[in-house]
Amino acid sequence: MPLPGDPMHDSDSNGRQLLLLKTRAELQTRLTRIRVDRHHGETPLEANFSDQAVQRENDEVLDSLERSAEWELIQIERALARISIGQGNDCSVCGRPIEKARVSALPSATECAICANKLSDSKIPISM
Repeated sequence: MPLPGDPMHDSDSNGRQLLLLKTRAELQTRLTRIRVDRHHGETPLEANFSDQAVQRENDEVLDSLERSAEWELIQIERALARISIGQGNDCSVCGRPIEKARVSALPSATECAICANKLSDSKIPISM
């Protein structure tokens, strides 16, 4: 539940948009750090192969973190696009209002809970 002073307190589009913009900036910074780390940009790989193996153990985790951050950025961009055209509070599937509790819990939500569950169950790609 959002607290007073939290940008999501009134669940208005401006507060939601500000929160999404802040989250997007944080994710972009995180992605930059992940990519630098994954490509060993700050610390080159060791010459010794066993040392390289240790350095590369983390690569799978970094790949997973990168995919997760990219997916979250896509969701944020979708929500920001809908907000910019005045449809940020409406479900992109059925057009009904997105529940305030859902928006508070997941500011990048673009579907109501019912449609999100149906899409999740059927694995249908979500459109803008």
